[in-house]
Amino acid sequence: MATILAIDYGSKRVGVAIAHEGVQIASPLSVLDNTQSLVDEIKQLVKVEKATAVVVGLPRNLDGDDTAQTQQVRQFAAELDGNGFDVVFQDEAATSVAVEDSAGRDRQIDARAASLILRDYLQEQSSKS
Repeated sequence: MATILAIDYGSKRVGVAIAHEGVQIASPLSVLDNTQSLVDEIKQLVKVEKATAVVVGLPRNLDGDDTAQTQQVRQFAAELDGNGFDVVFQDEAATSVAVEDSAGRDRQIDARAASLILRDYLQEQSSKS
């Protein structure tokens, strides 16, 4: 059973979620500070969790066009890809806002947003089968 990590990238914090592909349930895993060691911390999570793919939430504006944040996420994903990760983008469609509306603002919002990104990814993959 493949394990997938999802990332909700932010300039200060990065939410991480996990799911096992056969189970189709995404769960918040952790929140990492966006520091120089971020890629190394994600490498460690991939190793510990034996993840086979990393899904990165891709922010866009309401028209679907790229924003300044989209470019930062693409650069971060390229860095992950350069470290041998199988990186897949998933439209994040305001997941942080949806989580904040339902749960209030706290540090774990980023991990919950990552779990919504992963849930959407798993649903899309399931519908393609």
